[in-house]
Amino acid sequence: MKKLTLTGLLFSLCLQLPLAQAQTPEASQSPTAEASSKAELDRLNREVLKLYQAGQYAAALVPAQRALAISEKANGPDHPLTGTSLNNLAALYRSMGRHADALPLYVRALAISEKAQGPEHPVTGTRLNAIEKMHGIVIGLFY
Repeated sequence: MKKLTLTGLLFSLCLQLPLAQAQTPEASQSPTAEASSKAELDRLNREVLKLYQAGQYAAALVPAQRALAISEKANGPDHPLTGTSLNNLAALYRSMGRHADALPLYVRALAISEKAQGPEHPVTGTRLNAIEKMHGIVIGLFY
């Protein structure tokens, strides 16, 4: 289960980074601020991945939450990079057994992916699978 979650996280990050380079953030941001936000977001995502791979889920929460806040501010709430940050935070919560916290983040990440990339995109499928697994876990808790 842990390896599958890590694969989804890596897959999501790898597919989203090239897409982010092709899209521009809000026009109100200067090129310097944009570059600074992107650099900080990249750094935080690398930190989250490193901590996640080490099994240090609680320690990864703060940089994951910060990455989400930066992405929402720099890119907007419906940007694919914001979806990646949501997905990463949800994966941490799921790994910690915090399913009630993970599920709404996965659902929001899926909605962003469906809107931005379409229902047939691999990232959309990965996010849908994560939600299906969450439903399976939650159902299993009651039986």
